[in-house]
Amino acid sequence: MNLIVDIGNSRIKYAIFKDGIILAQNSVDPSETDTVFHDTLINPCKRAIVSASGKIDPGFMQRLKEEMDVLLFDIHTKLPVKIVYDTPETLGRDRIAGAVAAWKIFPG
Repeated sequence: MNLIVDIGNSRIKYAIFKDGIILAQNSVDPSETDTVFHDTLINPCKRAIVSASGKIDPGFMQRLKEEMDVLLFDIHTKLPVKIVYDTPETLGRDRIAGAVAAWKIFPG
């Protein structure tokens, strides 16, 4: 199972996937990170992808890394698409993820 986490300025949104199917999803206040770990105990995850537009709590990331393999999704993440945007650091991660999803669905 895999965990996808989107850390925003006011909410942490996450979903647990198995074989491309969402098993659980939720949105919590950043102070409620224990909910994320509770759900990953019920549906044990082996890997996580974390994307953040808000501040990442170092304790949250450390705890995730203790439980599973974690990839921080940002402009430095190796991607199957080339970003040619003039200022890639200002390009929204949601747009980058959307481009990767489009590539996955329609390769080439």
